[in-house]
Amino acid sequence: DSFIDEIMVDMGIPRPKDAPDTTESIFVPLSPEEILKADAEVIFQSTWAPEGAEGDASRAQEKKFTSNPLWEKLEGEVMPVDDSIFLSSVSLQGAGEVITQVAEHFEVDPQLP
Repeated sequence: DSFIDEIMVDMGIPRPKDAPDTTESIFVPLSPEEILKADAEVIFQSTWAPEGAEGDASRAQEKKFTSNPLWEKLEGEVMPVDDSIFLSSVSLQGAGEVITQVAEHFEVDPQLP
């Protein structure tokens, strides 16, 4: 379980039943051959990409992953998200921003109960 997982569950966006999961870390690493295991109704795509060589390497890895022909076979809607908000911001303010961005994406009021 992770902070973002808890937010998604609270918003009614649970992890797909057959999605890979782990209790060892906050994310499940997938090889390029396993891309289709990530399919879901909504796929939140995030890349940690700070300035400099480390960020450049991360962005190159993202480009390689998303240019894989299997990426195009995903049936779910891909929603690119900001890693600093969706994964790194473990706070009430971060949760609020996640809720706001997801609500805006789906054109619903983030203040709904």
